[in-house]
Amino acid sequence: MKKFIMKFCGSLFLFMSLLIQPISFAAEEENKEKGKTKPKPVYKYVSVEPFVITNFVKDNGNLGFINVEPSIMVLDKHDENTLNRHIPIVKDYFIFMLGSLDESTIKDYKQRNKILQRSKKELQKLFIRETGKPVVQGVLFEKYITQ
Repeated sequence: MKKFIMKFCGSLFLFMSLLIQPISFAAEEENKEKGKTKPKPVYKYVSVEPFVITNFVKDNGNLGFINVEPSIMVLDKHDENTLNRHIPIVKDYFIFMLGSLDESTIKDYKQRNKILQRSKKELQKLFIRETGKPVVQGVLFEKYITQ
């Protein structure tokens, strides 16, 4: 009789553990469906169009020309929509920022990376002021032509 009870209890324990496991998986699936787990970020680049074209003062005092195609990295669709609503402000920022630089800064490759980092920080400040959220995750120039 003791052996029977031990086998019965062991079988009951095994059976119960098999029942509990699917319940925990079902709870995880419910949490995913309810949005309790964080989705992985899906970054997206948004081109600033029409492209930025402005002048700058060359070292010899003449006007130089710069044509830039900036792309802004955002986190999700909501940030993309926010950025698209504020494209005129972003374009205005690039026109005035690039127009205020001197020729040596614009034409130096190492300075270009500093321009990108500065643009990211300044655009984040701009979006915090406008929307309360730093929408910009990154900035890159797809086209950078000077003359």
